Amino acid sequence: MNIWKTIGKYSEEIVWFFYPLLFTYVLLSFLELMPLNLGPITNSQIFQYLVIGLFFIGLVSLIAGAVFVLAMSRRRTDSYLLTKQFVTQNVEVFFSQRNPQTLERLRKTCQTLVIRFLGLAKVMELQIISTFIGVYGGFKKIPLLVEIFIRIPAYFVLNAFILYLCQRQFQSIILGFLKSQNLEYVLTVFSSLIAMLFVFVALVFYAVVRVGLETKLPPRLEQSIGIQRSFYIVIFLYNFLFPFKLILLCEDIYLLVKFDKQLSFGKPCPDNFTLQRILDKSINDFFGDYVLFFYKFEEVLPSNLLAGIQPYLNTAYLQLIEPVVFLGIHEKECVLIVVIEKRDIRRCTIWSRSPEFIQNIETKIHNALISIKPYLG
Repeated sequence: MNIWKTIGKYSEEIVWFFYPLLFTYVLLSFLELMPLNLGPITNSQIFQYLVIGLFFIGLVSLIAGAVFVLAMSRRRTDSYLLTKQFVTQNVEVFFSQRNPQTLERLRKTCQTLVIRFLGLAKVMELQIISTFIGVYGGFKKIPLLVEIFIRIPAYFVLNAFILYLCQRQFQSIILGFLKSQNLEYVLTVFSSLIAMLFVFVALVFYAVVRVGLETKLPPRLEQSIGIQRSFYIVIFLYNFLFPFKLILLCEDIYLLVKFDKQLSFGKPCPDNFTLQRILDKSINDFFGDYVLFFYKFEEVLPSNLLAGIQPYLNTAYLQLIEPVVFLGIHEKECVLIVVIEKRDIRRCTIWSRSPEFIQNIETKIHNALISIKPYLG
């Protein structure tokens, strides 16, 4: 694999990931250039104890956040594997006599498994979201103050510590190599790059602020769950914190290690009718004879399953996100699971044993989304 092609393909994500460290470096450098006498403050024992305390708070929060994200990812992704496993175990008897009656019985059996695994996993996720909204949605003072004056400063201290480690590695490896090769003159290049770095960070800062100001849930969804501006303030500030990026990276690494390319997460998708035509054509082209089931919101999350969710997530919210499921079966085996939800836009998560099959579906979805005319297969 060509590393430069990979960097080019994911250049935006790479910049977004490492930007907090660049921002911290520029900010600290800017403070050093300013005519401020911070020595009495930074050298005081109170300030040093405060920094040490924030460092350990940030470290504990980082570890706890990573463990929580990994646990949630495992719970959510295991639901796909368990659904696939149990559907495969229960379909054999129905394929011996294939007719409308056995097909309907198979559909109901698979629905039970979808509710048991995918539905329950979604309820658990909604329960956590409900609790989070209950804390932040109403602009409650204590959680907001904890975030702004403890957790966010603690993450910023971690930013500075990680930056310090990176600088030490740079000095010990890069500078040592340059001096051993009598290439000290190359160091003069870095002084000009620093000025360019200031400009680059300023431009990206503008982009982060703009995205932060534009980040907003759809009005009906926002109203149904009672989100207020405090939620967006916290999320916006997290864009400048590298530990938060590391927590999100944990999920990406987990999905890559566990599924390789057998799971595609959070891709934009068209309406259910268009998506069903895409899946019909793709599964027929790849596997031949197949069965494709579609389960509506009320079939995935029946009312009795939602009884335990806190009232922050009311019926209006659930109807707006409208989670639905497609289930594909070929030769007594579950070969496709697609879960669709409405967030900022309609997004789908696709599982299949074949990465090429997923890529084929994604290509057709992309063509459908950019096409002016309805997708015809």
